[in-house]
Amino acid sequence: MNIFRFAGDFSHLIAILILIVKIWKTRSCAGLSGKSQLLFAFVFTSRYLDLFHFISSYNTIMKIFFLVSSYGTVYLMFFKFRATYDRSHDTFRIEFLVIPATILAFLINHQFSFMEGCREGALGQRTNNFWRIIRNILSLNRMKLRYIRYQLKPRNTMITSNKTIVIKIIIICNERYASDIPFDNGESDFVAVCSQMIAWSFSIYLEAVAIMPQLFMLSRTGSAETITAHYLFALGTYRALYILNWIYRYYTEEFFDPIATVAGVVQTVLYVDFFYLYVTRVIRGYKNLELPA
Repeated sequence: MNIFRFAGDFSHLIAILILIVKIWKTRSCAGLSGKSQLLFAFVFTSRYLDLFHFISSYNTIMKIFFLVSSYGTVYLMFFKFRATYDRSHDTFRIEFLVIPATILAFLINHQFSFMEGCREGALGQRTNNFWRIIRNILSLNRMKLRYIRYQLKPRNTMITSNKTIVIKIIIICNERYASDIPFDNGESDFVAVCSQMIAWSFSIYLEAVAIMPQLFMLSRTGSAETITAHYLFALGTYRALYILNWIYRYYTEEFFDPIATVAGVVQTVLYVDFFYLYVTRVIRGYKNLELPA
């Protein structure tokens, strides 16, 4: 982990803590968009379907925190302090965000590109061949599995471009052999991994625009409390720092994730006007963030 990702995660953590403290301390969720909080709950739910797959203590703790805090915020806004929720101004149609994100997740994800499919044929012959390889991997015995791991070299561009799914499939194989679980439901494992990849892509697309109901609400009310402005600034800073993280990883690890990068840029651009107002008004000591007339 590099400093930019750590700083981004810390900024995200601070943003959520500011939000929860604001609601709990004031006993009110005035000025906050419940629809944005619902979208963030959808984002974390679909992203962390692999919650019980251990990578590191840090990773697991952060996943649990984001899940618990997002649903906790939804509970506070829609149940405990629902009398203070400003429904009259929180009117953004979130289906206009959820539906496109869902469509994009199916058409463009790490395992299948719709445009690539069009170039390669009706359904993308290259992609179909790759999935056939994966289905075959699921039925390999232990000796053949060792061989296929040996064959996963950078020279095989088809495998390299889909290395994430290959690694996940091999992990499934190894776990089954280690626990002596009968390897008789390979197809269901295959579907589960594919579903997880689509869900992850959905979470990335949706997170990029999940703040729009909050920004729309801000434009309708014309102002926001200072603490709400701090929350939005920390949330926007988190994604901006992640862009620096991706740039750093590109030059140090030759890692590039076009889906996350493009979505992250879109998400950061949505905050540009707010960043300007935050710097020119909140930091200069204004009690509330007031939008220009």
